Amino acid sequence: QEKLEKITRHHHSVNIKELEVKFSVEKNPSIENPQTVEITAFTKGPVIRAKKASTDMLSSIDMVVEKLDRQFEKLKGKAYHSKNHKGRHEAIELKETVPPLIERRKNFSSKPMSVTEAILQMELVDHDFFVFRNAENDKISVIYFRKGSGIGLLEPE
Repeated sequence: QEKLEKITRHHHSVNIKELEVKFSVEKNPSIENPQTVEITAFTKGPVIRAKKASTDMLSSIDMVVEKLDRQFEKLKGKAYHSKNHKGRHEAIELKETVPPLIERRKNFSSKPMSVTEAILQMELVDHDFFVFRNAENDKISVIYFRKGSGIGLLEPE
C-alpha cells in the first residue's frame, strides 16, 4: 500500500482515478513463477495495466510497482493528455478456456486514433494486441506484437 501511495503521489499529473490490485497464487507445482500481482490504473486518459509473477509475493509486488512506475513515466513522456484524448479507454481482454466460452466482455473506445497512439495504448495496458478505430481510414484495426520482433497491423479491406 505504501508503494502504491508513493507512485500515486509521484505521478499526480497522470490523474489516477482508481487502482485495482489483484493477487493470485497458482497451486500447480509445474508453474515456475506461481505468485502473481496485477495492477490496473484507471486514469483520466488510458487504462494502464501491469502484471508480474515470481516465486514469492513480495518480489512480485516490487516488480509490478516498478513496471507501473515505468509505464507512468512513459505516459508522461508522451504528453498523452491533450484535448483529443479525454475519456476512459478500456482494454480488451479475452480469456481462453476449454471449451471456448466468452467469460468476459469489454467495450473499448471507438474514438479514432493514429497507429502511433494505438501502439502507446497497447504498451500501457500491457497486452499483446490492441483494437482501435484508425484515424487514417476510420476503420476498426488491430495492432499486435509479432512473435519474433516488431509490431503487426491488421486492417480490413
